[in-house]
Amino acid sequence: MINFIEKGNGRTGYLYIENLAGNTDAGCRRALAKGGQILRKTASDSILKTAKTGRYYKYRGRRKRASSAGQPPANRTGTNRKSIGFQVQGTRKLRFGAGASYSGYLERGTSKMQARPFLKPAIKKEQKTLYDTIENGIGSELGA
Repeated sequence: MINFIEKGNGRTGYLYIENLAGNTDAGCRRALAKGGQILRKTASDSILKTAKTGRYYKYRGRRKRASSAGQPPANRTGTNRKSIGFQVQGTRKLRFGAGASYSGYLERGTSKMQARPFLKPAIKKEQKTLYDTIENGIGSELGA
C-alpha cells in the first residue's frame, strides 16, 4: 500500500510504503529512487506541456499566457519546475516536493488565488506505475 501524507506548508509530502514484508533495503531504495524520478518528470511535464487557458500578459517584452485555476502553474522563469525533487529517506520513505518559496501557494492556493496543483496530480496519475515500480524493484532483489 502506498500512502501520500502532506507535511508542513504544502510544498512537500511523504510517500510511505507499508506492508512489504521480506524486502531488501537496496531494492527498496532503488525502487523509491526510480519512483521519485517518475514523479519529478510527471510534475515537470504537467507544468511544461499542459495547454494553459488563463489570461495573456507581457513579461520582459514577451507575450505569456497564465494558467487558470485548477491547471498546473504556467512556467514563466522555470524556478518552480526546477525546484521539483525527491529524496529517499531510509528504506520505506520517499520525500517528494518542490523547493521554491512559492510552491506551496501554487499547490494549495491562497485567499486571493485558487490552487494550481502539480504535485498531488502527479502522484495520483502515477500511483499504479509507482506501485508496480516498487513491487518490481523489490521483486528483482528477491530474485522473483
